[in-house]
Amino acid sequence: RARTACTRLLNPELPLAEISLETGFSDQSHFTRAFRKITGMTPQVFRDSIRPPGSSLETQRHRPKPVLQEFCG
Repeated sequence: RARTACTRLLNPELPLAEISLETGFSDQSHFTRAFRKITGMTPQVFRDSIRPPGSSLETQRHRPKPVLQEFCG
C-alpha cells in the first residue's frame, strides 16, 4: 500500500486524504503514521522533497532518505 501511495504522491493535485483512502488506509492520520514509520517522513514532506528544484524551500530542507528512495523507487 505504501509503495502505491508513493506513486500517487507524485501527483500534487491529489489530496492526501484521497490517497489514503485509495490505498486502503482507514483515514489520513492512519496513512500518515504508517508512511512515517516505513519511510521516516510524512507523506507531505515526501511530496515536498520531490518537487523540482526552486519550487519550494522544502525541497532544500527535506531530501528523500536512501531507504525511501529504495522503497518508493
